[in-house]
Amino acid sequence: MNKTETKALADLKDCLGKSIPEAQDLDWATFGMVSLDGQVTKLSLYNQNLTSLPNSIGDFTSLEELYLGANLLENLPVSIGQLKSLRILYLRRNKIQILPNSIGNLTLLEEFRIGNNQLLGLPATIGNLSNLKECYFDNNEITTLPDSIGNLKSLQVLNLIDNKLVTLPEQIEGLSSLQELWLYDNLIESLPVTVGELQSLQILRINHNKITTLPDSLLNLKELTIIYIDKKMKHDHTARRLAEHGIEVKFV
Repeated sequence: MNKTETKALADLKDCLGKSIPEAQDLDWATFGMVSLDGQVTKLSLYNQNLTSLPNSIGDFTSLEELYLGANLLENLPVSIGQLKSLRILYLRRNKIQILPNSIGNLTLLEEFRIGNNQLLGLPATIGNLSNLKECYFDNNEITTLPDSIGNLKSLQVLNLIDNKLVTLPEQIEGLSSLQELWLYDNLIESLPVTVGELQSLQILRINHNKITTLPDSLLNLKELTIIYIDKKMKHDHTARRLAEHGIEVKFV
């Protein structure tokens, strides 16, 4: 292992109070690391009472999977953006309120899970994650989404359940690969007309919001198979027409 990564592992050992064991493979609920040709490729520090990460975390330049679930992290170092090989970032069940702008440098990232934190919002640089396929922001305190969210052309799953969203940006129409959009348990008052441009969308969950009517543009969603809305909208004109088009309308 090169000197830089050896030093980074030593810094992590200082934070943890113990060494990180080698493993053949790992997942989100593991404590250990996987290395290949002397470089760390997978790192999982699940449930280790971590309150911070050393700046040297960014020195694992071959790291592809990073799992930091069930810790006490309140922020991420700017150096997290140096993990240019990262494909999976798992941060569920921490106390993170703000993401550094450098998160947008993780352009190979495919899966981002940061549910059950205290996120207040997302940086505009989130729109740089051009390879992102699955994004889980559930159970946070997010009030708005940046317009740049529409740049995520590869995104297939967007989970924003149980936040404090009031509106969605019109630029959401740019999510041309989106198949699942989970928005229930927010404060959304209406959907932008541009949601009708999500031509890959199959599942839409918008129940438990403040929505009283559905935009007619939802009828343009040719791939939509199921939509979840509130029981109070049983007589909504668009909901009835969706059902007539063979789409399963769930009143919950």
